[in-house]
Amino acid sequence: MADTQAKPEGDDVVDAPYPSMYGQIIGDDYERLPPLVRNMHEVKGRHTARGRGRVERGSNFAARRLADFLGMPPEAADIPVETTFSLEQGAETITRNYNGAILITRQAIAKSRPADGTALLLEQFGPVALFIALEGTEEGITFHLRRCSLLGLRLPQKLSPRLVARERVRDGRYHYFVRIELPLVGKLIEYEGLLELEKAVS
Repeated sequence: MADTQAKPEGDDVVDAPYPSMYGQIIGDDYERLPPLVRNMHEVKGRHTARGRGRVERGSNFAARRLADFLGMPPEAADIPVETTFSLEQGAETITRNYNGAILITRQAIAKSRPADGTALLLEQFGPVALFIALEGTEEGITFHLRRCSLLGLRLPQKLSPRLVARERVRDGRYHYFVRIELPLVGKLIEYEGLLELEKAVS
């Protein structure tokens, strides 16, 4: 089970004041995003989105056991999904409830940057930290994994996961899609859903 109390590594994050941590990372292209996608990330204190989603795990034994170890939700074709975003001290805690299965991650702006100066999103759950570049367009956000660390140690490229992740608008609602693959293991997990944002709580 993932350590739900894990926090981003202190030396790797900078403060991300309201109105939008994602806006600070994406920069000028943030205004190009569809309003439904922008609204999902403009967290003052706390807000919740609800809808339906699906979860598909990898088919082999290693993928399923690793997904269990990381506390990832079980496979399901159509389940209720609730996602709560909480902002505190420049970082967001994201609690994902997949029909009772809880996955908590923490996001912040990474302090360290690659050579091109791109601001990166740091997302951490349990012993894993992902450093992600965000691309904003009129369609939505595309996530590009730049590097990954395990227990604070950077993984070499050949051992790093492959991430396919995006946020769009579908059927008038916010839509997310995430797929994670691992070398030698294959697909670890794939999940997607449609959410509607509820009134934010300051």
